[in-house]
Amino acid sequence: TGSVVEMHGAITQGDVLRGGLGNDSMSTPIFIRGVYGDEPIMTGSIGIYRDYVVIENIKFDLLDGQTKTVAIGRYKAGARTHFAVRHCEFYNGLADPTASYQPIRISHDWNSTEQIQNVVIYNNYFHNIGDERTTKTTTDVVCVSMDTNIENVWVIFNHFHHIGGDAIQIATDAPDPGNTYILPNHIYIGKNTCHDMYENFLDLKMCEDVIVSQNTVWNTNGWNAGMVPFRYGFGDNSPSGTTKNNIWTLFNTCYDLSGNAAMYVFDSDNYDTFYSDEIYFIGNIVYNLHNSTGNACAFGTWLTQRVYWFNNVTHNCDVGFNIAADLKGYYPFEKKVVVNNIVGDIHAGSQTPYNLQMYGLQVALDRAEIKNNIYYHADGDAKIRWGITNPSTGITDFKVYTFNQFASNVPDKAIDSLEANPGHLSAASANFRLKIDSPAIDAGSVHDAYAVFEKRYGMSIQVDYDNLPVPNLKAYDIGAHEY
Repeated sequence: TGSVVEMHGAITQGDVLRGGLGNDSMSTPIFIRGVYGDEPIMTGSIGIYRDYVVIENIKFDLLDGQTKTVAIGRYKAGARTHFAVRHCEFYNGLADPTASYQPIRISHDWNSTEQIQNVVIYNNYFHNIGDERTTKTTTDVVCVSMDTNIENVWVIFNHFHHIGGDAIQIATDAPDPGNTYILPNHIYIGKNTCHDMYENFLDLKMCEDVIVSQNTVWNTNGWNAGMVPFRYGFGDNSPSGTTKNNIWTLFNTCYDLSGNAAMYVFDSDNYDTFYSDEIYFIGNIVYNLHNSTGNACAFGTWLTQRVYWFNNVTHNCDVGFNIAADLKGYYPFEKKVVVNNIVGDIHAGSQTPYNLQMYGLQVALDRAEIKNNIYYHADGDAKIRWGITNPSTGITDFKVYTFNQFASNVPDKAIDSLEANPGHLSAASANFRLKIDSPAIDAGSVHDAYAVFEKRYGMSIQVDYDNLPVPNLKAYDIGAHEY
């Protein structure tokens, strides 16, 4: 058997794995644990220097100085493998208003390609950490922070709320340019719950092979109206030529939001060096999204290359899709794909009530693939705002169309699309499954994202929001639910 350290009462000693425990192997793991139902309260930190370590059933009171409470790989100790942090609680962290809190920090940045691998963050409770934050520069918090040289990480079934920053961040955006490192890769973020945040549920920067699946995010009472749940963007100091490669956002739900967007991808203004690559949004649902200026979008992007949206649903949002294509001719391989989506019931009170807004150079718009979508507005015509940017002046000429006008003026972007009530079972009750007479049934198009995923990862995601195989009848359906 391995070593077991069982904690009771109030504990202040940190760095308990500096040495002396031994037996850190697959057959003899190390357990640092409290007793379920009578968890100890720890005000110190835990620095992990060993392999095969499980930390469980501990309450961490962050107080005012434990900026990295559980640090995995933050020490010059070479590669590390196999860690689990589970059934723990993290809270407080308000006493130092200038601190940046990272309750769980996973990284190895000592000018090396040695990696931290096989980490599971499971069923933890993060709450009220930096929740008195009122400005951008104070009490920033990232509950689960991931950086350079990490691989194979699972962040699953955790609960986050009232956090003065992000729930989860993959933040390799400004490493030492003289160092050798590997981008964080093969990360799974699934079935977490998050609400009432100052910043984001997920702030994703430089990384590769990240799957974000079946998370639920809302922000009914969040004190920062600008929260964006899924924010994918580089920092200003990101090294040139880096990417966000193979990012899969699958079957997530966002609702009751007041930020500018729900799921947004963007890059820096430096066209020459920064770009996103191969980002997929499949089967996601966004509803009840409005901000004070009436331009909050469910899905959007700007200054990116290849982004794909398949079988998503928007309902009661200011704007369904807001897509900026290439504006300066720097991205010859750029492509935006919007297929099999239900873009429904744009907000009647919105100042810019568009089911779809897209703009860019004509050559970039020509490359876009937009088809087999259903557009709907219960209080009037569906609206599409289409803008063509003049390459000489940089000025965009916008036209606002009804769907019929759009199909007439830009017919190649309306192929097999229609304006119709999508026939949800009960959109008012957030049930976006399809009625038997829904026009979405068998009206979708085949796309190769499922095959791309299976070839890369060896497993199939050819299912709908409810895990029903697709297609179920004659052809693919439009929207997140297969009839």
